[in-house]
Amino acid sequence: MGFFRDVDGLLKRINQALNAMNVGLVEVGDHVIRVLVDLLEAVGRILREAFRVVYHFLRDFFRNLLRIIWHATELLLIPCFFLFVASFGDEMRTVGYHRWVGVLLEVLGYLSLALVSLAFVASFARRSESGDELTETPRRGRGTFPLLNLLAVVSVLGFSMNPGHHFSSGFLRGVQVVAARSVRFALPDDAQATPIAKLRRDLDDILGPPPLRGGNVDVADPPIVRQLEVGVPPEGMSPEFLGRVTTEILIGVDGRVRAVLTPPSTPVARAFAQSLRNWEFAPTVVRGRERALRTTVSFDWAGVELPVAEAARVTGSGRIVGGTKLVAEITNESSWTIGGVGHTLRSAAGVRAEAWERACLTLVVIPPGGKGEVECEFEAISSPLDGWRWTVAALGVTPGQ
Repeated sequence: MGFFRDVDGLLKRINQALNAMNVGLVEVGDHVIRVLVDLLEAVGRILREAFRVVYHFLRDFFRNLLRIIWHATELLLIPCFFLFVASFGDEMRTVGYHRWVGVLLEVLGYLSLALVSLAFVASFARRSESGDELTETPRRGRGTFPLLNLLAVVSVLGFSMNPGHHFSSGFLRGVQVVAARSVRFALPDDAQATPIAKLRRDLDDILGPPPLRGGNVDVADPPIVRQLEVGVPPEGMSPEFLGRVTTEILIGVDGRVRAVLTPPSTPVARAFAQSLRNWEFAPTVVRGRERALRTTVSFDWAGVELPVAEAARVTGSGRIVGGTKLVAEITNESSWTIGGVGHTLRSAAGVRAEAWERACLTLVVIPPGGKGEVECEFEAISSPLDGWRWTVAALGVTPGQ
């Protein structure tokens, strides 16, 4: 019996020890939890304070950085405007448009740039009353130069709307490309046959290389693919409008006439310009790349065919020189003003030698009752010239038209 009592007592003591250990572990766990909670709260406070400090630092940093950038931009806009003035003057002087005005603007722009540079250097010597900081720039007139520069950029973009105009000045060309790219980026690409599509093509021409000069200056003129007949209006049927009309045009990379660059000043020139807008040339390809082209085209306005009765009163006398040129004198006894004479030369009938025929047109204005000397060249005639025939077909307008 004593043994069992001893075992029972031992188990009771073990149970009490385990209960005491459990209580101790619970107290230790509570203490650890309180420590961890306090630690997390402390870390949270530290992080919040760190974020607050970083936020205020970054806020003040970027705010001051933006102020610095804004003030620096304000300062840079002043010499930038005078650089615009000098560049516009250089452009006008280079292209020969109001050359002396261009020289004046160029001198004014560079002189102003020099004065601004001197004022900028001298500003470092200016101190406030404390002697530690620069004096604050007055706010009056701060918006003047941003507006002037904006006006200059708009002017560059406006000149860019003139088809094919590429600035020769490097500064203006850079502004032109940046402005054109900005506008081009904002335009939709799905517009077809609309003013937006035309504006997009104009901007693409601006962003591309400058147009070449035709007439064998840079390249030869391309062949005409499609040509529309010039319909001269009734007001163009006047002797004062007879003769040759020469117009400068811009041919796009696709061969179509993009613009008539010479302003038409007569009814005939206006009719020619209207017709040119529907002409089409073969594309100009240089080193495997299609290029725009500026060239001149001409239209010879000699009038309309004379009535038979009036045409019979136009006569002439002439000779063939060297087998390649006709030299003649035309007598106009009709009531019409002649604007051109068509010549047809043929071999005489019955001549055993090989038959030949040549034709040419001469532009000459001969009033009623007047005379005019003409010369026209043609392909050489290898056959004998004995007994050749000459037919004259006159074109003109009536004095009353």
